[in-house]
Amino acid sequence: MKKQTKFSLLAVVLMAAAVPAVAQIRINVPGLPKPKPTPAPTPAPQATPAQTPSQAQPRSDRTVDSAASAPQSGSAGSGSVAQGDVPAWMMKPVATNRIVFRRETLEIRCDTKERYWKFPDQSYYSSWVPALRFRVNYNFENTMRLKAEWSLPDGKPWFSESLNGSYDKIETPYSNDERFQNGVVQGGVYGVKITDTRSGQVLFEGKFRVNKFKYGETTPMYKNQFGFAVDFDGALPVAFIGFNWNRDAAAPPLTVGMWIKEPKNMYRSDFEARLFLNGQEIATTDDRGGVKDQVESRSPNANNYYPQGRYEYWSFSWPVRYLASGTGASYPSDRFINKEDGEYTFKILYKGVQIREGSFTVKNGQLADKGHNSEPGFSGYELIVPVEVMGGKDDWKPENADIMFFANPIRGIIVKTGPNKGNK
Repeated sequence: MKKQTKFSLLAVVLMAAAVPAVAQIRINVPGLPKPKPTPAPTPAPQATPAQTPSQAQPRSDRTVDSAASAPQSGSAGSGSVAQGDVPAWMMKPVATNRIVFRRETLEIRCDTKERYWKFPDQSYYSSWVPALRFRVNYNFENTMRLKAEWSLPDGKPWFSESLNGSYDKIETPYSNDERFQNGVVQGGVYGVKITDTRSGQVLFEGKFRVNKFKYGETTPMYKNQFGFAVDFDGALPVAFIGFNWNRDAAAPPLTVGMWIKEPKNMYRSDFEARLFLNGQEIATTDDRGGVKDQVESRSPNANNYYPQGRYEYWSFSWPVRYLASGTGASYPSDRFINKEDGEYTFKILYKGVQIREGSFTVKNGQLADKGHNSEPGFSGYELIVPVEVMGGKDDWKPENADIMFFANPIRGIIVKTGPNKGNK
């Protein structure tokens, strides 16, 4: 027994002595390079209670991938560009755990029903409730909890509801009988506020104008039959310029998108978009360019019988690219804005008649902000520029620009119309 005890004590002493020896061997292995510390990524700034969405800077909505997004060092017109110098609208969007409300995608419409809850026994008594949809940029790390609060023209609360989400598309619930218990029969300027109930942050707050118009039969039986539509004319004198990263991540083509109103169907063959550099035409969609029809459409009401038509977002592109990586040798006949600074002008023609004109500047190989992207409260995914509405096709009324993007106008946008605008 004594021998066994002595042996056990000796084993414990040897084991205790071996532990630091093993640790010392792991640390001091000769020839093993020390790993370089990786700096922690800078987190996106969070909005404080005193900071409204319109004060958030576009750069916080994206991250920069220097290999895929930043201009290459030594390229003509750009030079060596640091990550922090690349503006947000030059980069590919990257979703984070912070909800980015894409204000430019917000749509509000009137859902109409031929019944009014105050007079349930009367037929052809039109009422409406608001409906909305929009997109966000978010990695869906957590389930979103958003709600919409609607208000009446006198500013009093109307009703509130939770919003549904499917991937990045958010919208109000289906307008069933329960929603129509909130139906109204007047037009006017109404309000909406969208809140993240998880954080308490107000993502959007604005107003929208509802136009009431007579349609259908004129006999006494139909005296209370009306249509209701949301005015979206305020978006017509604005264009969004960016790059189609989904088409080519190494050298995405330049794109210009805008809203166009038309009571009838429009076709791609009806359009031509010309691009000029310092007054000289350098590209047209008729020669290796592209016209993308109905990227998104907005019907002012669910039944789509608004006499002034619907709004469609059209996108135009040319063989003019942003060289994000590589040398550009794969595109021998294309042009690169990295290498050609100057003043660019785009002209949109519909059936041979010019209907839009706008311009933007490329400086040091980048799309330059002329002040419209500084505090717009938009997502910052494209460069915002004003456009001149002309040609009379849209029947556009400049006085409706007072509620541009639902009473969230873009700073510095000056409404202009061409000589052939044909306004009433």
